[in-house]
Amino acid sequence: MPVSKYRQPRRSLAQSRVIRPAGREEGSSRETLRTAILEIVDNQIRNHDPPEVLATYDRLIGQGHSDEEARRLIGCAIASEVVGIVNESREYDHHRYLAALEALPRLS
Repeated sequence: MPVSKYRQPRRSLAQSRVIRPAGREEGSSRETLRTAILEIVDNQIRNHDPPEVLATYDRLIGQGHSDEEARRLIGCAIASEVVGIVNESREYDHHRYLAALEALPRLS
């Protein structure tokens, strides 16, 4: 797929941010991870990349979810994909990520 001169090539979720919480207590590590995932959500919404994230956000808001809850739910879809990459050594699957977004607010 050619890349527009106005857009950067798509990076996998795992490439979006590297988190190294070594040396910190578990609560701090969880907060660091949570903050990083919400940063990814915000970047994907702001950059419309992938565009399905903004569509999912709008759909969740339209269903009555708060901004915070809509972002948290999208973050759950991201976290699920990242956990599979890290713990199961599987590759990022864009279609699986989009299916998880489409299923929201139901978490699988």
